[in-house]
Amino acid sequence: MIAKEADLVPRDENTGQVLQVDHMRPMKVVVIGAGISGILAAIRFTQRIPNLDLVVYDKNPEVGGTWYENRYPGVACDVPSHVYQASFEPNPSWSQFYSSGGEILRYWKAIVEKYDVRKYMKLNHKIVEARFDDSRSKWDITVQNCVTGEVIQDTCDVLYACIGALNDWKWPDIRGLDTFKGKLLHSASWDESWNPEGLSVAVIGSGSSAIQIVPAIQPKTKRIDNYVRGQTWIAPPWAQDEVRKHTAEGANFKFTPEEIKEFKENPDALLAYRKRLETEVQSMTKYLLRGELAEKAADDFKEHMAMKLVRKPEILDKILPSFAPGCRRITPGPGYLEALSEDNVSFVSDAISHVTEEGIVTVDGTLRKVDAIICATGFDTSFAKRFPIYGSGGLDLCERWKEYPDTYISLSTHARQISSLPMAPALGLE
Repeated sequence: MIAKEADLVPRDENTGQVLQVDHMRPMKVVVIGAGISGILAAIRFTQRIPNLDLVVYDKNPEVGGTWYENRYPGVACDVPSHVYQASFEPNPSWSQFYSSGGEILRYWKAIVEKYDVRKYMKLNHKIVEARFDDSRSKWDITVQNCVTGEVIQDTCDVLYACIGALNDWKWPDIRGLDTFKGKLLHSASWDESWNPEGLSVAVIGSGSSAIQIVPAIQPKTKRIDNYVRGQTWIAPPWAQDEVRKHTAEGANFKFTPEEIKEFKENPDALLAYRKRLETEVQSMTKYLLRGELAEKAADDFKEHMAMKLVRKPEILDKILPSFAPGCRRITPGPGYLEALSEDNVSFVSDAISHVTEEGIVTVDGTLRKVDAIICATGFDTSFAKRFPIYGSGGLDLCERWKEYPDTYISLSTHARQISSLPMAPALGLE
């Protein structure tokens, strides 16, 4: 009687007929983004949600997200390869400890084909707007074809936003940047035809992209000027005990054919290796909490940086942070400090005043002429989305998150049934 009055009996939304207890109603899910989160969503949703109607939209012409978009020299993951993979699809054939961006992209493209989820994906399609209709409990989505410009409408029960945070880049706000007559590049929109051989190059930035680009191009260039505005911790490699078994330098290393063969033929050995790496990587968390261990981590990181900069100790004073490790994302950056120590690399900590046709002028009036400027200035990692999202009652998610983003256990939002946000505010940028 209570169920009848409250209309809690499951019914077909079109016919009103009572559904059997084990009969799941049709569920339309739209996933935004075909990067790692979107790929995993497509696989797991189709495996575990009965009666599912799934569409995955992505603005790019290929899957892979940030690993498709970022193609600069030295692009790689700074998390060990055997940790940075799908738990249900371990890869015994990683070629090196820190995988290159190209190898990571090939891995995820292979997974898309193996699990046959490309058929759910509509590439070259970007979301223009998403709006929740309270009267129908549905999301109305406006989508634009990036090739033809055609605008279409779609509807879903659940909107799953795998938008990510490393895809919205822009040129730095530096006066005169557009007047430079040499080659101007951005790390997130790389010209793969460009060759730095024998050139004088300016690299602006000291974030993840810059600390990979500098050591990658340093041996080829005539000179590099690395413009660094702030400070950053350059940590020893993750799972450094494992790294030191292979190389005294504590940098990246290639797996031997024998090791790869063992991983392929002995799944137990591969699993044990993965667990060992996971334990070492996750154990870093305790060093990021305020207290004695955090102070020890800071001392260890400082010692590591000083050792790498022994040829140019003056750089340490300029790059060493006053804040504790963990206040910002820690970056291992193998090879970066060593590259800064080379004779053909200059570390420039003076602020940039403006750019001329010939190069960069710092606030002290010094003009450093270069053939190319690389803006490794990162992305807009704010929580304002790339398109408007209006939730229940017309709530504007971008406006609500303007000052401070909040979610329910990092998964759902007040926008209603954005279930969920794999890259929600509390989750960081992994």
